[in-house]
Amino acid sequence: MFICVKSVYNTFMNKKNRGNIMEMLKEKNTDIERSIYVACLSSYNSGILHGKWIKLLIKKPYQDEQVWEFDRDYIQDEINSMLKSSKMPNAEEWAIHDYNNFINLGEYPSIDEIEKYMYAIEKHGYDVVKGFKEIYPSEDISNLDDKTYHTDYSNFKEYAQQYADDVVLGEYNTDSLIHSYFDYDKFANELQYDYSVYKTDNHDVIIFEDN
Repeated sequence: MFICVKSVYNTFMNKKNRGNIMEMLKEKNTDIERSIYVACLSSYNSGILHGKWIKLLIKKPYQDEQVWEFDRDYIQDEINSMLKSSKMPNAEEWAIHDYNNFINLGEYPSIDEIEKYMYAIEKHGYDVVKGFKEIYPSEDISNLDDKTYHTDYSNFKEYAQQYADDVVLGEYNTDSLIHSYFDYDKFANELQYDYSVYKTDNHDVIIFEDN
């Protein structure tokens, strides 16, 4: 079982590239349900709560397997169905009032924008995308593809120590005398000016390079 997410980019929409996307995204964790709560604005403005939770990934057949896929037509159909069942006449406007395991994009994101973020989450991971969104709120999420970041560290000092050992000290890394004179704390404090650090809910960090 693996996930396939259609990219909003045209190059990802043709059959030639679809296999590459699916290979890149296979064996992703499908136990995490990502969904949005879409509300009818006509009902909401009249003091009536009317809306529904919509899954952002659905199972669809692909070759000999079932895959999880972002289907924009399915989402639009679910929104239309919700609006049609509203007690308000001619209900047409909607807003997102809640998110489940997804990035908060406010009340009025387009389906295109939701699709971009879903693709980014499956490619980079939820925490990386959430950190990017919080640290660089004005940047388009597609810029994350060109961003260098580091994971699997509990704090920035841990990353800085590894960087010092691998890059700065290099072949002298095993020399105990040099180690005794190297100020790791000062090095970490100076190095951090070139990075932005996001602390995840699991208390580890995502480290983004700013230059």
